[in-house]
Amino acid sequence: MFSFHLFCRANVTVTDLEEVQDLLKMNIEKNQHLVSGSIQAKVLKWGEDVTDFLPAPDFILMADCIYYEESLEPLLKTLKDLAGLGTFILCCYEERTMGQNPEVEKRYFELLQRDFKLQKVPLDEHDEEYRSEDIHIFIIRRKKMTSQLMLIFQPARSASSKDQNSFKSFEKEFDNSTSHLGVLNLMLTFNWNAGI
Repeated sequence: MFSFHLFCRANVTVTDLEEVQDLLKMNIEKNQHLVSGSIQAKVLKWGEDVTDFLPAPDFILMADCIYYEESLEPLLKTLKDLAGLGTFILCCYEERTMGQNPEVEKRYFELLQRDFKLQKVPLDEHDEEYRSEDIHIFIIRRKKMTSQLMLIFQPARSASSKDQNSFKSFEKEFDNSTSHLGVLNLMLTFNWNAGI
């Protein structure tokens, strides 16, 4: 069950597997009087195409999604496909100490930190009524990748010395200006004979 008062004046999509859609729709219907924005239920199977959910949402709320090893890769793929640089992911889960759960949680956070940065919400900032030592909340954001800009220049043999000097000047100026670039993976090939 989700808390509808959080969704005031928002356009919300709640997701789960096909077999849970009727329950989601029933919950939406019974709580419609609490919603001032819009809300819809949709099927989302982790690891599959997310085109229908784009553009990237402002928030992704995850509750108890870390529970078995086979789901980790598909879940992380879905998060990577859905989350933009401006997306906040709020992940809440109950720490479980039985069976494989501790290893699954550890693996999840190892994999998550490849593409995301995370911040744990301290227990004293949790809701007083619902806080518990075994409930954890994380704020997760997509990492900004460091720029890896690769230029391949191929001045033609017949390029004039003026063109070659222009190339050297551009190369120097470009090297000095790339230190502040954000996400950028680019390969450029120049053919000076083509008059570029």
